[in-house]
Amino acid sequence: HVPKHVSTVIVGKIPIFDLEKRALHWSNELKEVKRRGGKIVLDYTDHHLGTDHLGAESPTKPFYQEVFKIADRCVVSHYELSKALQNCGACHGSKIRIIEDHVEYEICEPREPSADPAEWSAIWFGHGTNFDFLMYLCASWPTSAPRNLYIVSSEEVHTFIRSGQLHASSPLQIHFCKWSPRTLAETAPLADIAIIPSSFQSRKQFASSNRLATSLMLGLPTVATPLPSYREFEEYFFELGTHSATSVFENPTVGHDKVRRFQQDFRTRFSLGSLKQAWLNHITNV
Repeated sequence: HVPKHVSTVIVGKIPIFDLEKRALHWSNELKEVKRRGGKIVLDYTDHHLGTDHLGAESPTKPFYQEVFKIADRCVVSHYELSKALQNCGACHGSKIRIIEDHVEYEICEPREPSADPAEWSAIWFGHGTNFDFLMYLCASWPTSAPRNLYIVSSEEVHTFIRSGQLHASSPLQIHFCKWSPRTLAETAPLADIAIIPSSFQSRKQFASSNRLATSLMLGLPTVATPLPSYREFEEYFFELGTHSATSVFENPTVGHDKVRRFQQDFRTRFSLGSLKQAWLNHITNV
């Protein structure tokens, strides 16, 4: 329940669990805030109003349609998501503000790879909703890519792997680690590169640049699908499926200069201090 004295409410991502009951409750609470003269700020983290290539919609779409009707402001993590919202008519540009995601890890130097390429490793980290993209990549694993793969994710993903849902076209040694900020910080130094496969035929194409920025701040040369939010940083990572990606698979040190330049150019942009100030400015000026 929203306390009656609250003047501004920030709406985060609504959980899927018990969605039908929860969405109705959230919606009613927010309408009551508006009735009392309060302000609503929607933190829109994924494009729940979009559809995938099969026309499938997010189960949370009706909830977000309701919230957009009463929201005073919407915060998104990058320009392309802002544009997508305007294109689907959900929100006028004057209501949208861009605040990027915080990279919550210390800057790390790229690691020197082992003299033996058989010991080189890749790392994939992410939510279970991104696991399909990893499965597709493993099914046609690049011949030049490392044969050790660290997966840092949820127990749900671990269950998928143990049930045989991850099939690789080349022999892969899978090392699963249950996700937590600490686990990722401890596992990243064991890898030589990061991989971030995705799809332009999914609502996930509007994901933020957080995984890319996190990988590079952790010192990992990164091979990724060039999602819209990544395009600004195209000179700092390697596009999946290109000759340049093959080159960093064959020699991870090829990517070290890109990592260091990213860290130098953006060390403060994704910092907690700068993003705190951005949130404060937007909340106090709704």
